[in-house]
Amino acid sequence: MYQYSVPERWNEYKSIGEVISGTKFVAFKVPLKKEILSAVHENDRFGPEDVIEKIKEKGHVLGLVIDITYTDRYYHQTEFIEKKIEHEKIYTGGHDVPSDAVVYRFFDVVEKFIMKNKNEKMVIGVHCTHGVNRTGYIVCRYMVERLGIDPTKAMEDFNKARGHPIERKPYIDDLLSRKYNPDYVIGDHPPVLKKVKNYNKRNNYSNKPWPRNKTHDMTPSAMEVKKDRQFQRDFQSLTLNNSSHAFDDQDRSKQYERGEKEQVERENFSDREEKEYKDKLRKLEEQTVKQKAGELCSSRGELQKDDDRDGWQGRESPFTDHRPQPARDNKKALGRRGMINVVLQGILS
Repeated sequence: MYQYSVPERWNEYKSIGEVISGTKFVAFKVPLKKEILSAVHENDRFGPEDVIEKIKEKGHVLGLVIDITYTDRYYHQTEFIEKKIEHEKIYTGGHDVPSDAVVYRFFDVVEKFIMKNKNEKMVIGVHCTHGVNRTGYIVCRYMVERLGIDPTKAMEDFNKARGHPIERKPYIDDLLSRKYNPDYVIGDHPPVLKKVKNYNKRNNYSNKPWPRNKTHDMTPSAMEVKKDRQFQRDFQSLTLNNSSHAFDDQDRSKQYERGEKEQVERENFSDREEKEYKDKLRKLEEQTVKQKAGELCSSRGELQKDDDRDGWQGRESPFTDHRPQPARDNKKALGRRGMINVVLQGILS
């Protein structure tokens, strides 16, 4: 299943790099939860607990993890939070250069963490899927715009510490065009949009340069509907304003009375329909009862004839029904209630 599959080319990259010179950053590839690691060789496994242990072996303390992948399926952030390690999720699409909204959101998280934690041994872990391209771009952007490091030097330091160079040329070209940004203010930037469902198009709004188009742009069909409704409202207001007389209270009362009258007529019509239906049902029941009564009377007459032929004249037949029976010779004398009793007795016998 895709949910438990190992990321493509994940095994080709080192698990974790060194702390980047002059910063508090350490880059690593995405750690995987146990369900996914079950498909990985034991020597190549790398999970959240391994991140903590490897950083501790380097003589540092992991204080914050910034996840810039575009999915939540790789591990549970609670595995870090339960160890009192802060975790921040910033959805960042791959292949395209991360937007300024994503980059400045990263800046905000880092600046707030540094101001809050003065421990020199505490480091910030950053990862994307492989911990190279997106991670390298965003970390180098911080080094250039916040620390004033030359773009080329920033990329060299990152590549050396990570053990893998930034591969994507658009990322490198964009970094070379950046410089120190003294105007940066925490929180003074466009917001990061949440993850979109259809990411296969590689055209999500979070990766477009600012200012971006609104995410709630309407389709042409919806726009046409809106224009049509606006035209109807304008036409209605124009007609009312140019009418020969105003729509006063008297007209409203007439309209209300007319509506009440129509409602009463509809209710009366429903009552008539219901009454007609009940009459038809009653007639059908009467016909059915009469038909069954006639069939039962004729069947009893045949049984009596059979008894006479079998030699039971003058004697009591074993098939004689001792229950009181209504007159069967004259069907008309039975009446409606008598017919019903005959039918019921036939059913019970």
